[in-house]
Amino acid sequence: MRLVDCLTTAHNLALVALAALVCVLGSWITISLLKRVRSTRAGARAAWVFLGAVAGGATVWCTHFVAMIAYEPGIAVAYEPGLTGLSLLVAILGSGTAQFIAAQRFPGSGLVGGVLFGLSVAAMHFIGMAAFAVDAVIQWSVPYVAFAVGGSVVFAALAFKADKLWPTVEGRWLAILFMVLGIVVLHFTAMSAMTILPFAPLDGALTGNDAKHILAIGVAGVGLLVLGAGAASYALDSQSRGQAEVRLQHLIEGSVDGMAVERDGVIVGVNSALLTLLGAEREAAIGQSLSRWAEDAARLADGDMVQ
Repeated sequence: MRLVDCLTTAHNLALVALAALVCVLGSWITISLLKRVRSTRAGARAAWVFLGAVAGGATVWCTHFVAMIAYEPGIAVAYEPGLTGLSLLVAILGSGTAQFIAAQRFPGSGLVGGVLFGLSVAAMHFIGMAAFAVDAVIQWSVPYVAFAVGGSVVFAALAFKADKLWPTVEGRWLAILFMVLGIVVLHFTAMSAMTILPFAPLDGALTGNDAKHILAIGVAGVGLLVLGAGAASYALDSQSRGQAEVRLQHLIEGSVDGMAVERDGVIVGVNSALLTLLGAEREAAIGQSLSRWAEDAARLADGDMVQ
């Protein structure tokens, strides 16, 4: 009930909806970039890690500060710019490091990267809250803080693991859902952990609309950074993948043997000879598990199945 009361009575719900939109869009871009980081060779990985770090960090930061703009404690509020900037830097560095680790090949790399991402989200939030200045005593509920940090870590780990275990459209959306839940649970549970006992209005502080306008400009700028990073990454990705797919298709079509090319256990290319052998359409094979079609091909080769 404390969480529900914080969300419904202490927040502007229209701005909360805007924060949710930023969170979903940014999480989609971040998970897409994480997938690209994992599929890129080490030589070209640094550029994708940078884009993923910017997108992931800005997503977390934008969601937090749009929701902070939505927070209405009923007293004057000031924001310390140095700590606000530091919170963004922590989010970007944490996101980049988490994605770099998750792209490694050692067992449990996805979980380790996810845990680090969840911890960076928590660190960003509480550094951002340290920039939240009011003429009041702020009391914290330790159980709520612990639950907020734990929820962030668990959902972030699930997001990174889901993206690695299920390299399909469904797996991507599941990873996005977990990432959104991690960010949202952290923010609103941590806000519920805070009780403000005011003294008196702040004299000369940036209050009300002034503070909101300054934060809105900053959040809008970072939001554009998120969209720019996403647009740039997809433009680069589409161009490089399109060229690679054309070259790959020309190469395997020149063989009379049935051939398939896979990435992470999923078929990304198949020639006409194999499709004829399997009696399948190209659209049915692309994006499916290689093991499924390999079993069918083996049965056909042994004469156990008649198409």
